Parts: sequence; C-alpha cells; structure tokens
Amino acid sequence: MAQPIAEALMDASSGNYALFDKFVSTCPDEVWLSDFGGWPIWQQYAHTLWVNVLFLPGEPKPGLLPDLPDDVVQLKAKGGEPLAKDAAKKSLEAIRKATFDYLASLSDGDLPKVAKKLGENEFSNLKITTLLGGHIMYHLGVFDAALRERKLPGII
Repeated sequence: MAQPIAEALMDASSGNYALFDKFVSTCPDEVWLSDFGGWPIWQQYAHTLWVNVLFLPGEPKPGLLPDLPDDVVQLKAKGGEPLAKDAAKKSLEAIRKATFDYLASLSDGDLPKVAKKLGENEFSNLKITTLLGGHIMYHLGVFDAALRERKLPGII
C-alpha cells in the first residue's frame, strides 16, 4: 500500500543526510575548526547529530554519538578537543541508518501517534520528523554560510 506522506518524509531526509555528508566530506579543516555564529563548526555538527538521536523514538543505541561531554553537544559550553571528521562521518552513518530504519517503519497512519516523551512533552511521529528535518536544514544553512563567507563553494 502506498504511503505518500511517509515516503515524502523519507525522501526529504535522504536529501538532508546527503548534504550533511557532503559538508563533512568537503569542509576544509580551517573551517571545521573555526567558529561561526558563536560556536565551532565541528561542535555545531556534533550538536546536530545529538539532537537527531535525542528525538528518535526509544532509547538511544550505544555507539551512535561520538564521545563528547553533554554540555558540548547541547551547546551550553564550548568544546575542548575538536571532533575528528572521520568520527563525525562514522556517527553520521550510524544515525542515518537508525533514522532511516525509523522512517521506513512508519505508515501515514502512524504520523499522528505519540512516539516520544521528553519530560512533560509528547512528540508525534510527524512532529519528530518535522523537528529533525528543520533542525538539520538550519545547521546546513549555517555550514553553507560558513563556507560561502570564506569564498568557498557552498553545499546547498
């Protein structure tokens, strides 16, 4: 049975993750290690991965995220040792798989169902997919701007 809404969400996520991968694969080290918008680029990348894991239904699987302090991935404090790009790519691939497994399990009828509670907040599958896509796109825009400000080709 066709699930046009769930399939469209999967397609959009696929494009987002492809751009995320393109960024980490092509970003020069001097940009990766620099601040943009008040935070190191590598830390914003780690933060985006962390948010993705935070909102996936169920308990986070071990090994999805790089080993960084909570205050660093939550953007509450600037990080010390930068995240290596190969570790970022490894996490991205694991998170992409976990996200696609989640999205592939959804039918259009599942979208309004509550799938996650964080404190007193409930999140439907539709809200989760919307939040993840919006958050990733925001940071892709930041990364693109960081490149273009330096007269480098953007990713978008």
